[in-house]
Amino acid sequence: MKLITKETDYAVRALANLAKDGALLKNAKLISITEKIPYPFLRKILRK
Repeated sequence: MKLITKETDYAVRALANLAKDGALLKNAKLISITEKIPYPFLRKILRK
C-alpha cells in the first residue's frame, strides 16, 4: 500500500538535501544526481 506519491517522496528528499548543507547553493542537477531523482521530474516538482 502506498502512503505517499513518488512526487511527494522526491520533493521531501530534495528539500532534505537542501537543508542538509545549510547555506550552500545547489542546483536541480546536483540534487537529482545525489538523490537519484530523474532530473526532468525534479525540475517539474521544484517549479511548484
